[in-house]
Amino acid sequence: MSTNDGQASPLIRFARPGIFKARPSYEAYYARACRDCGALVPFLGAVELRLLNEEIDSLEDVEGYQAQSN
Repeated sequence: MSTNDGQASPLIRFARPGIFKARPSYEAYYARACRDCGALVPFLGAVELRLLNEEIDSLEDVEGYQAQSN
């Protein structure tokens, strides 16, 4: 995707369990990059965040990440 000024916006994509389920993607309208390690931290707009929150339970965990129970 690209913004009105022609700059590309990063897309965040998630996996879903199952072979034939579409992989949802969310456009990050703003992102920060760490100049030391190169990590990219995306920020979603209000609409994208609402969509992510609606679908979050149907998405798979990020590989290597283990949710901690409280």
